[in-house]
Amino acid sequence: MLDLGYVREHLDVIEKMARDRGATLDLAPFRSLDTDRRMVITSAERLKAERNKANEEIARMKKCGEDCTSLLALMKQVWSGEEFGTAGGIGPAPVRPGGPEIILGGATEASFRRVARLADGWIMGGGTPDMFADGAAAVDKAWQEAGRPGRPRKLTLAYYGLGPEARSQAEGYLLHYYGWLGDFAGQIAAGAAVSAEMVRSYVAAFEASGCDEIIFVPTSSRLDQVALLADAVA
Repeated sequence: MLDLGYVREHLDVIEKMARDRGATLDLAPFRSLDTDRRMVITSAERLKAERNKANEEIARMKKCGEDCTSLLALMKQVWSGEEFGTAGGIGPAPVRPGGPEIILGGATEASFRRVARLADGWIMGGGTPDMFADGAAAVDKAWQEAGRPGRPRKLTLAYYGLGPEARSQAEGYLLHYYGWLGDFAGQIAAGAAVSAEMVRSYVAAFEASGCDEIIFVPTSSRLDQVALLADAVA
């Protein structure tokens, strides 16, 4: 079996060897495919580098409390195929036209305007259905004021723990994870769904508040939590 690198560097030699043996070997398709393959790999590596650079900068800006709007706009430019200097467009093109779906969080007027300007939807990081309804209304208002067609997707997170000792399991995890928040950690822990009835009530309440998707976050790494949640919402 010939090595790909050897074939690439000795195409003329291989074609001559085939002719000497009375065979016809046209390596032109190989040349074309190999060139296209290397171009795709190079483009993918450029895109990955740009993505990683943007992700690192967004993380740094968030940590420092800076505005990430300009970098989000740059990401959308890359995904749209816009050319950048001599590098041209950074490909390959995303599978989803315009790039991956962008869902942003936040609970201020500025964050709602950012959603309307740059994102496909909004997510609430945690809270009650009433809090969600207020945020969703604010996002819809910003969306309309920005002249965006349709409506934004709206999501929320919800912690849960099911099965024996569900309450102590949820509290143990959440009080530890959010311990730096002081007394507020207790409010987060108290809001975890710890029974099938609570899970179903959360689903109904958030749906009534205009939520399109609830992301239930388990407070335990046990695999049975997935099956218990599926039974609860069935």
